[in-house]
Amino acid sequence: ELKVKGKLTKSRGTGLRRILHAYINQNCMISVMFTLSPAFTNRTTTESTLKFAVQAGMVKVKPVKAKAQVNFKALVADLQKHIKEQEELIEKLNDDIEGLNDKNQDLTYKVSTLEEKLTYAKSSGGGDAGGDGDGDGDKDVDDE
Repeated sequence: ELKVKGKLTKSRGTGLRRILHAYINQNCMISVMFTLSPAFTNRTTTESTLKFAVQAGMVKVKPVKAKAQVNFKALVADLQKHIKEQEELIEKLNDDIEGLNDKNQDLTYKVSTLEEKLTYAKSSGGGDAGGDGDGDGDKDVDDE
């Protein structure tokens, strides 16, 4: 049922045969594993599985080398274009990282400066760095 002059027929047999038919062609190697049950209640399933295994083992497939044409020049050109795009992207990302590192250094400097001012203000006994109450560190004209 499975073999008709060395070829698989999809119209006959179980659903499993119909499913496998699409995958068995001249460009494949076949490996099939079957699971059997020793239980007496599964004897019919085991028997049909063994029959299918015998029939599947009779299928002969000769792999045939594919005759695909590859345009290597176009492939190389496409790959070089892709490499160039990726290099440009990497360069842009590196520039972005450098800019973020510069911002980080600026913010770190500002934080350390503010921490020094705060430490000075606390050590001088006042609540703010300039002593005028508005927190800008400068003495206002009307504060005198």
